[in-house]
Amino acid sequence: MVDFVAENAHLIDRLEPSFFELTTAMAFDYFRRCKVDIAVIETGLGGRLDSTNIVTPILSVITNVSLDHTQYLGDTLAQIAAEKAGIIKPGVPVVVGEVGNNEVRRVLQTRATSATRPSFGPKRKTCCGPHAHCPTGVGSLNRPSLARSSASWADRFKWPTRARCSRR
Repeated sequence: MVDFVAENAHLIDRLEPSFFELTTAMAFDYFRRCKVDIAVIETGLGGRLDSTNIVTPILSVITNVSLDHTQYLGDTLAQIAAEKAGIIKPGVPVVVGEVGNNEVRRVLQTRATSATRPSFGPKRKTCCGPHAHCPTGVGSLNRPSLARSSASWADRFKWPTRARCSRR
């Protein structure tokens, strides 16, 4: 951390980043130095303006949309969905958690369609993974199957990794 701050003091002084922005930059620099092949990056708040949103992922996941952080993301589910939809990028598949609100569904579908031209999953709980033609599509799924579905999609790739898994 000391080395990172020393090497980037001129930028830190000029940009005056928040603690989250600084630690995000520090993490990305660490990943670069360690030559990390794949990293799971979680947004800190929302998505559209989040400092983690500079990456182009191989898969984006929006777990749910609820009335949280309303002072930053908006007062309605639709406003919050629009902020979270900010992580959707052209050509990148996106998996969306259970969407019980039609307005939220419309916001996410509109953003995904404009970015990737996918077909949005049906109203019942499904996921993008089972659709063979859906590498740039959008689906919806329930939370318990979210990790399984994301992992099964990523399992199609065989990349050697330098990461180490730890078990509790």
